[in-house]
Amino acid sequence: MLLRNVLSKGLRIRNSSSYCLRPGVGLERDVEDVLEAAHQFAKKEMYPKMAEWDKKGELPMDVLQKAGEMGFGAIYCSGDHGGSGLSRLHASVIFEQLSMGCVSTAAYISIHNMCAWMLDTYGPDKLKEDLLPEMALFKKLGSYCLTEPDAGSDAASIRTTATKKGDYYVVNGSKAFISGAGTSDNYFVMMRQDGAAPGAKGIFCLMIEDGTEGFSYGKKEDKLGWNSQPTRILTFEDCKVPITNQIGKDGFGFNIAMAGLNGGRVNIASCSLGAAQRSLDLAIEHLKCRKQFGKTLADFQYNQFKLAELATKLYTSRLIVRAAAEQLDNDDPEKVALCAMAKLHATDNCFEVVNGALQMFGGYGFLKDYPIQQYLRDIRVHQILEGTNEMMRLLISRDLLTKDIFWSSNSKSVLTMDSDDEIHMDSGSEHEDEDQFFTSTELEEQMTEAISDVQDVLQASPGTCRLLLLKYKWNRDTLLERFYEDTSAFAAPSAPKPVEQGECDICCDVTELSGLSCEHRACRECWKAYLTEKIVGGVSEIQCMATGCEQVMEDEKVMSYVEDPKMVTMYKKLVLDSYVQANQFIKWCPGVNCGRAVKISNLDPHPILCPCGARFCFDCGTDCHEPVNCRLLKAWLRRCEDDSETFNWISSNTKDCPKCFTPIEKNGGCNRIRCCKCSYQFCWQCMRDWDVHGYSACNSYEEKSTVSGREKTRISLERYLFYYNRYHNHLKSLKLEMKLKAMVANKMLQMQDLGQGWVEVQYLHKAVEVLRECRQTLTYTYVFAFYLQKDNNSQLFETNQNDLEMAVEQLSGFLEQDLENEDLVTLKQKVMDKCRYVEHRRKRLIDQCREGTEQDIWVFKEEEIPEKKK
Repeated sequence: MLLRNVLSKGLRIRNSSSYCLRPGVGLERDVEDVLEAAHQFAKKEMYPKMAEWDKKGELPMDVLQKAGEMGFGAIYCSGDHGGSGLSRLHASVIFEQLSMGCVSTAAYISIHNMCAWMLDTYGPDKLKEDLLPEMALFKKLGSYCLTEPDAGSDAASIRTTATKKGDYYVVNGSKAFISGAGTSDNYFVMMRQDGAAPGAKGIFCLMIEDGTEGFSYGKKEDKLGWNSQPTRILTFEDCKVPITNQIGKDGFGFNIAMAGLNGGRVNIASCSLGAAQRSLDLAIEHLKCRKQFGKTLADFQYNQFKLAELATKLYTSRLIVRAAAEQLDNDDPEKVALCAMAKLHATDNCFEVVNGALQMFGGYGFLKDYPIQQYLRDIRVHQILEGTNEMMRLLISRDLLTKDIFWSSNSKSVLTMDSDDEIHMDSGSEHEDEDQFFTSTELEEQMTEAISDVQDVLQASPGTCRLLLLKYKWNRDTLLERFYEDTSAFAAPSAPKPVEQGECDICCDVTELSGLSCEHRACRECWKAYLTEKIVGGVSEIQCMATGCEQVMEDEKVMSYVEDPKMVTMYKKLVLDSYVQANQFIKWCPGVNCGRAVKISNLDPHPILCPCGARFCFDCGTDCHEPVNCRLLKAWLRRCEDDSETFNWISSNTKDCPKCFTPIEKNGGCNRIRCCKCSYQFCWQCMRDWDVHGYSACNSYEEKSTVSGREKTRISLERYLFYYNRYHNHLKSLKLEMKLKAMVANKMLQMQDLGQGWVEVQYLHKAVEVLRECRQTLTYTYVFAFYLQKDNNSQLFETNQNDLEMAVEQLSGFLEQDLENEDLVTLKQKVMDKCRYVEHRRKRLIDQCREGTEQDIWVFKEEEIPEKKK
């Protein structure tokens, strides 16, 4: 075939004529060569006879066979049986070029190719060997038959039925709007198997040959366009079709139909591109020649602007169509939505291009002597067939509404003041609005609803559906995709044998025996004892008690044996727990006696704030540990548990006063310590004199520039203890600030007794919450800093860390030491001002760490991360 010669020999076919927009822009050389070959064929064999074919209303058989010789009969079928073995992208550019010659004929060629692909992909080997080579050469024509008089957009409601009798199917029903009907030789018909389940799963596909007894056609439809291909109704009356003509498996027809339509939408959109391209070419030629008011129409600015608009619509349509074709080739998960987008965008916009081009012709465009009116009539139907454009909008919107949002709006964490100078602090999480919290009852309702959704499709028991959903991590789309790929793999298990008398293999009693579809049987009491043991042991997916049997019991079966209400409640809780554990988007809140579960919309790491007040990390379930990630925190905690680090050094809660050496126990959150014996004030962190130290930095570990080999181990431990001491001290301060919370609560009551309102004193409560949150962040900054390599970025981090630490200590001092000494007006101003600043510094530090992670600027000491213990 010529196409193979073009590709194998590198033949360069070039058209001397020009386009207003060259269709080959951006294509690989082999695709552009195919494009040029198709362009030459359309220009020579199709365009001169386009009007004649439209008038006669007949398929040009001679030209179709020439197209077959070119390789246009089975473009994206394998070469094993005469196919060209090209891609969907190759097919798209071919159909675009052929439609410039005649839209109606090119569209039929695309339908014929869809049928050939269905046969090549799903047909039995013998049928492929016999039929596909002839289809590839257009010696046998194919028609695709899905639509029925009462089933258009709702394709799953078709009623044509096949009843299996021996080696044949007996088909009864009808099909409507079938392209090529009365001329084609082979009809690929979607129908329902008699007795099969309703809906999509009961559909399969048969290839019915022309001339089969009981198969007849209606009259040829009189259409607005697409006249070169006849359209008729098909009728089947006790039509006998050999079972060897079945395409695909039982119940798989709807999948074949939908897969065919994905390609069909790209193909029909490609045909719209060709019509728009040729119409625009003709309009430009007309504008350059036609004169009005002493100058050509091309000299009028309105026409220039209109041309620009039409060309832009054409070019953008071509881009999305080719993108969809490539995604089909790549079997991209987004291919269904993208093919719908391509069909919607291209057919709508290309119709506007052709209509706009006709307008430029004025009255001449309305005459049948000019081809542009035929392009308009032919492509109008493209907005209807292969799924109406309204259905395309529905498909696209459904796809969008079931996907995670790629980029959500950023909810800023700020500390603000209202008109009454009251502090308002948000959660600090940009995902808070997206997180959803559910009680156990609400979660159970969601689980039941998910089971019901798939039950309608699978036609199985709720227990079976739950087990299948659990297998696919409660991903409904994945489960249904696997189901449609191979429905036989989801066949319902055979019903267990009825209850009968016999000897129980477990207790040896002669009594009524029952069991599962695996046919392992036991008495009711043994089943009850076995299930009770499993439930108490925390098992929600209980296998058959027979040794080596992997049959899992459905919930309905478990409930039929378990009678104890406590066991029933426990089992339902285990089932709900399995739902949460298997769903990567749901986790239980670790808050004491909370009982809620949080559901997130995406897996971006972020802290969770539960209504119960618990703040935790969704990924690891521990307390919020920003800015350090879960990986580094786990490594840090493993290190803290390692006995080789001599952690008895850091277990003490006391330090000696640097002046009088009196042991001092730290019992507050503030690191400014005053010795009760000698009144010496010093920093608990670095032990320096507070008069010299003040609120200056002591957060940075100073490393020596040169280190001897003998000192490396000691210095490594010293460095670790530096960060651990600060981490531990802040952790302890965080716990001690629970005492501060109680003290502040008492102070708030005293202030209310003095005449201040409840609202007026809430700033103290909120200041304690700000302090707690910032202290927690500060605690984990030392874990982050421990693993951070020293560089310019780490120095900037330590500067922000130091600013936050100083502000936290000052706020802690206000609340611990000044609460009893300051007048209320001064105290309120100081606390509120410091709260603003502390929250601002915390946000700045967190933002720096997030931005550094996103930009990959942090360099960590990987050698400090211990390996997991085996």
